[in-house]
Amino acid sequence: MIEVREAQEADVGRIREIFLLTYGSAYPYAQFYDLQQLKRMVFDDDTLLLVAEDTESKVILGLRYIFLALSGSRQRR
Repeated sequence: MIEVREAQEADVGRIREIFLLTYGSAYPYAQFYDLQQLKRMVFDDDTLLLVAEDTESKVILGLRYIFLALSGSRQRR
């Protein structure tokens, strides 16, 4: 089963790996390659970072991010 949940600090390595596998080094937003910046995004109230995780294998298969300050909504939940 696939579960969509908010990203956690332990997920940032896999998130970075997904960006590298998908875009190489060509993704225009460098923060998705920097582990410290990804960690900040996990805890930032203006960013919603979701991951899709296989609940059996615990492997993160994909992700989605929303910059709430840019979307006009700063409320999380």
